[in-house]
Amino acid sequence: MRGKAKSRIALVLAAALALGAVGVLSSMAWLTERASNLDPDPSGVEAIGAEDEAAGENDGSGGVDWGYWQGVNPDIIGWVTVPGAGIDYPIVQAHEGDPDHYLRYDVYGGWNYHGVPYLHWKCADDGLLGAGNALVFGHHLNDGTMFSALACFSDAGYAEGHSPIILQTPEGDAGLRVLAVDVVDAGREGAKVEFTDDAEHAQWLARVVADADLSLVGEGFDFSSVKSVVTLCTCSYNRWGNERTLVICAVDALG
Repeated sequence: MRGKAKSRIALVLAAALALGAVGVLSSMAWLTERASNLDPDPSGVEAIGAEDEAAGENDGSGGVDWGYWQGVNPDIIGWVTVPGAGIDYPIVQAHEGDPDHYLRYDVYGGWNYHGVPYLHWKCADDGLLGAGNALVFGHHLNDGTMFSALACFSDAGYAEGHSPIILQTPEGDAGLRVLAVDVVDAGREGAKVEFTDDAEHAQWLARVVADADLSLVGEGFDFSSVKSVVTLCTCSYNRWGNERTLVICAVDALG
């Protein structure tokens, strides 16, 4: 009898564990869907092309319903799209009081390990299109969502094939031309986001591109011609424990 009782208890425990595992997996799937399946124009006012919509791929040309999304979260300041790379997300503004808030909260304000891409709080005054180095961070996750694909930009062919990156903001839209890609130890190298003048900015950019793992600019490039830079940043897992991939882009007008 004792053996049968133990068997029944074991079966009950196994069933409970199985149900718990199903619950965890369902919760993770829900969080992924909530964080990554975001329509820039949910009202359909500016519909994307039928072929892109059918393929589930936004090419960044369809527009963003800013009224809707800023009603969801007034911290939303932009939308970044890398066609063909699975990156198609809003960008929110981080705040000095809790600069890492959006590492663990989604665009709707709920806890979510996916977070949402966010602009460094020190770049708030100049914004995405006017900063000397607008640093935007997003997670690198095993499910391939958020900024995971940025790690592939270390390959020159991939980087060239996915440039320009489309950046939309309420103030206007831009193409982000990839200048360089660098993999750094974040524990030793901090990102510079403040500059005293144009000369310092040009010197910084020239040095960053020269030292990068991958440079896509030609000899004799005029770094002083680049007034605004957006750096897309994500974690990487190759050489160091605190590694970051930086995709350094010039801000160009679209069209």
